[in-house]
Amino acid sequence: MNKYNKNFTIFTLGLLISGLGTQIYNFAIGLYVLKITGSSVNFSLTLIFSMLPQIILSPIAGNIADKISRKKMLVTMDYLCGLTLIIVYFFSKTNSLSLILIYFTSFLLSSFNAFFMVNIESCIPNLVTKDKILKLNSIYSMIISLVRIAGPLLGGVCFGFFSIYSIILFNAISFIFSATLELFFDIEKREIIKDKQTSFFYNLKEGLSYFVNNKILFYITIYAMLVNFFSVNLSIALPYYCLEILKIDSSLFGFVQMGLPLGMVISSFLIALSKKDNKAILKTTILMIIVIGFLHIILSINMISNLNINLKVLIIFIILLMIGFSLGFVDIPINTIIQNIIHDNYRGRILGIITSFSRIITPISIFIFGLLVDNFEVYYTIIISAIAFFILAALIKSNKKLRTT
Repeated sequence: MNKYNKNFTIFTLGLLISGLGTQIYNFAIGLYVLKITGSSVNFSLTLIFSMLPQIILSPIAGNIADKISRKKMLVTMDYLCGLTLIIVYFFSKTNSLSLILIYFTSFLLSSFNAFFMVNIESCIPNLVTKDKILKLNSIYSMIISLVRIAGPLLGGVCFGFFSIYSIILFNAISFIFSATLELFFDIEKREIIKDKQTSFFYNLKEGLSYFVNNKILFYITIYAMLVNFFSVNLSIALPYYCLEILKIDSSLFGFVQMGLPLGMVISSFLIALSKKDNKAILKTTILMIIVIGFLHIILSINMISNLNINLKVLIIFIILLMIGFSLGFVDIPINTIIQNIIHDNYRGRILGIITSFSRIITPISIFIFGLLVDNFEVYYTIIISAIAFFILAALIKSNKKLRTT
């Protein structure tokens, strides 16, 4: 097995095991908090403590990723996650698993994960040959989507059959296993340029300057963020429509929500098998943004139709499946282009900045679309997103710099 195939195997297996362990843990710990408190506010606090480090620490993580060995950082972060959970396991077994301990653990794990995620995305172009980066990104997306589907299902089963302590221990083992696998990554040592000034703010300013001055990088990042901004609408409008207007059972709505990640699994698999070059994939990306716009229009028509509720729900599931499929052809090629056009010595900083902005824009999108859903008919907000996708596709197609890259 050559080093690129070895890296590919380690990356896939490690991400699958640690990702599944994390999803099972996150779902189970949420159920545990609801069980002991009966409060959705306390559950929300768990999510907040998980999100904050991603926003605050991603630029710092990106700066460090450009200054030290990314392989060492990956291994260290996974071992720290595993060690943290082992300490929590033994402490909670002898004392108790309090809310404060859960919040603190969520904050710590999310902090380590902020460093891990920026490093793994920065590392992808160094793990395989250039022609395999798109394939590795598609595998990455497919695994993330798979664990998002399987995690809650397995988390619910595990929570019913095993104690929360056993789930904590399982997640700890999954991190340690993943870290041990990462020790065998075969990555060529990078030539790290030593700056005269090494302060965090200087390096951040340098990264921002690189980001803004690289027009292709700047444009494609803005387009990607806008796609995600308007995609968030579905996570606000659909729960309200299905649960409050259609009054369907929450378990049935859980099945409906599986459509989006399932669609992304399918498209990720197809991209991984595709032999098309990057230029052909980019043309497909523009087409898929237009398709997403039309699917939003169909979704809004379905909402105001007089169809049977069960048929409406089935149509929503199919539409979500197709939107997820289309999003795979948008997110994966864009991520690949971003990774390819950033110089290796800037990649960590730039991806850290992009990650932080992405994390900030999500709650803003949730807030705006939440206000719109509260004050207008739900299908109006879906139409707004549809129009936005059509405009975005036109902007990307008319951008000469992006077309010639």
